Amino acid sequence: MKKIKIGLPRALLYHKNGVMWRHFFTKLGCKVIISSETNEEIISKGIANTLSTTCIPYRIYIGHILSLMDCDYIFIARICNNSHHKACSRFNDIYDNLKYLVTKKQIIDYSAYYQRLSLPFLIYMKIGLKLTWDPLRTLYSYFYALNKQKKYHLNNINEYKNKITNPNKKVLVLSHIYNLKDKYVSDQIIKSLKENNIIPIMSDGIDKKTAILFSEYSPIPLETEELKELVGSLYYYYHMIDGVIFIKTNYCLEDKKISIILKDNERDIITTTITIDDIVKNIDLETKLKLFINDINTINIRK
Repeated sequence: MKKIKIGLPRALLYHKNGVMWRHFFTKLGCKVIISSETNEEIISKGIANTLSTTCIPYRIYIGHILSLMDCDYIFIARICNNSHHKACSRFNDIYDNLKYLVTKKQIIDYSAYYQRLSLPFLIYMKIGLKLTWDPLRTLYSYFYALNKQKKYHLNNINEYKNKITNPNKKVLVLSHIYNLKDKYVSDQIIKSLKENNIIPIMSDGIDKKTAILFSEYSPIPLETEELKELVGSLYYYYHMIDGVIFIKTNYCLEDKKISIILKDNERDIITTTITIDDIVKNIDLETKLKLFINDINTINIRK
C-alpha cells in the first residue's frame, strides 16, 4: 500500500516542534517529506508570493510550503489569538493567506490556543484519525512523539548548561527560534564566533518556566509568551555573557520591544543588531561581525 506523503515546511514552528511532528507522522505510517534547508530558491519563491511589507521569516516559510506541493498533504501550524494572548497577525491569518497558493484539501491544519492545555492532544488525535482511522495507533504515535520532543528539548537545555560554565568568552545570540535554527540565517554568525574562540549561547537554551520568570525584569510590558521567553533568556544570561547579538526581523512588533530593552541596557553590555534582511541580502554582515568581535575581545565589561 502506498504511503501518504506528509510535507513539513522546515521553517517557523518546525524549528520548535519538528521532532514531535516527524515522529508522530512516521509512527502513523506516513512518509514524511521535510523541505530542504533554506536556500536562495526557497527565499525567491517566498518573496515572489508575498507582499513586500511581509517579514522575511514568513516569506521564507511560504517558500518552504511551495517546495512541498508534490506531497499529498502539507502540515501547517499556527498560533492563534485568544482573550489572553495576542499572536502575530501573520501566524493568526496564515490559512487565509495561503488559500490562493495551496488547496484547502492539501492542508493539515494545527491551530494552537495558549489557554487550552488539552488542545494539542485533541488536535493530534483528530489528525491521526483522519489519516489512519486507528485510535490506538494515533494514541501511541502521539505519546511516542511527545516523549521524543521532550528528550530533544532537555538535551538542548543541558547542552547550554555545560557551555555557560566554559571559561571562554560567551555571546548570547538572541532571536526567535526559527531564526536561530535556520542555518541560512544564523550559520555565518555562529561560525564567526566559534572561529574567534567565542562560545555562542542560543536564547532557546533555558526552560520555558525559568525564562518567563526572568522576563519579569523587563522595564516594559510583554504581551506574548514567546516574547517573555526571549526577554527572559536575556536577563537570565545577563551576568554570564560578554555580549549580545540580536537577530532582528523587520516589521515584527515583538522585535521592536526587544530593541527598546537592549537600548536600555547598552551601557552595561556590548550589543549589536543584525537584521534578517541584511543577512539575506548579505549587506555588511561580515564587517559588522568583525567590529563586534573586536569589541568583545578588547573590552571586558562582564559584571
